Amino acid sequence: MGRSGRGVKAEVVPVLESEKAQLRSLLRDYIRELSAYDPSLVTVDGVYDYEIPDLYWTEPTHRPFWLKADGEAAGFALVRRVADGHTEMAEFYVLPKFRRKGVGLLGARAVIANFSGPWELSEYLANPGSIAFWHKVLEGRAFTEHEYVSERGNQRIAQRFVA
Repeated sequence: MGRSGRGVKAEVVPVLESEKAQLRSLLRDYIRELSAYDPSLVTVDGVYDYEIPDLYWTEPTHRPFWLKADGEAAGFALVRRVADGHTEMAEFYVLPKFRRKGVGLLGARAVIANFSGPWELSEYLANPGSIAFWHKVLEGRAFTEHEYVSERGNQRIAQRFVA
């Protein structure tokens, strides 16, 4: 994929089904961070859990990816194509130690480049850092944006564009 502006070699590679436990561990950290914006996310015995559907490894409409920095897992992207044909970044996470090094930006753009057609991204309206990140990812690309309330009652903002 390339080198970030900070000299980190960044790449995006598929998550193997045998790596599901490692992905699940990172998902717990991700959900813990999201709980600051979504009070409906609760712990089970003190752990934020996220069951990764097997369809990420069995269905062509769902794909899990590692974001790697110098060969180390730096985060992940879960991508899905939904019934109306657009692609969504279902989940996207960069570990704190790899943030602001260009890994997320390069990774997000590389993932998007692998799925042509209509896309939708969405963020919690209360998370301005996330919104700014996705605006930077979409820099130079035409997109529309709208606010909405999620099924869980959270204020969200979404960007739609064509890759």
